[in-house]
Amino acid sequence: MADFREQSSCIKFCVKLGKTATECYEMLKTAFGEQAMGRSQTFQWFSRFKTGRTSIDDDERSGRPVSSSTSEMIESVCQIIREDRRPTIDEVSMLVGISHGTCHKILTEDSHQSSCPDSQVSIKNSNNLTFAWT
Repeated sequence: MADFREQSSCIKFCVKLGKTATECYEMLKTAFGEQAMGRSQTFQWFSRFKTGRTSIDDDERSGRPVSSSTSEMIESVCQIIREDRRPTIDEVSMLVGISHGTCHKILTEDSHQSSCPDSQVSIKNSNNLTFAWT
């Protein structure tokens, strides 16, 4: 999809010109082609601007963050490894409450940028595959 903010700005402009939601949608399709925002989304934004919304940015959403690889999470994983260098990836991920994939990423990529142990650490996953961590 083309830049969301650009299309939201176009919808806001249509509202100020007194266009209908249908006219606005047709103009977006003409201007952006297949990259245009969908009809229902266009109508939702049109309605928001019609009722007084001024911001063209999408609202913040609650819920789980996009990434669990925060500096605090990396530090938590490193702390577990400092205390016991023998847990599996699954065990570490369950202890800190993140997915197996995120834990693996932290241990193989992100940990090198933090204050994790300097010496080599071997970590086994649930299939007993060993990952060397230096």
